[in-house]
Amino acid sequence: MKTVCETLGIARSNIAARTAGSPSTARGRPPLPDRELVEEIKVVIADTPTYGYRCVHAILRRNARKLGRSWPNAKHVYRVMKLHNLLLVRHTGTVDDRLHGGRVAVVAFALDCCDCEAM
Repeated sequence: MKTVCETLGIARSNIAARTAGSPSTARGRPPLPDRELVEEIKVVIADTPTYGYRCVHAILRRNARKLGRSWPNAKHVYRVMKLHNLLLVRHTGTVDDRLHGGRVAVVAFALDCCDCEAM
């Protein structure tokens, strides 16, 4: 073990602790229960189905402040809405059915600066 650790450039105490099977501690907080949040989101979407996750988050935050409780994070609202297929369809800005197949006419004119007469 000494030769392997020296070759890899790591401490023997680290390898000894890992082989002993010390339990790893999970970092971060446990996931929040999403059932209540999904129901609240569905209520908001039922009233206004065109709202995205940002507007839904704002309404949830406003309602939680009125009730005096903590509100969910916007990223959490996005993740829950994405998981339950509640997000809006993204608009890419391209519309294929508006293609122009005709001719474009260009009209030009000139104004006389003296008496503002169109020539």
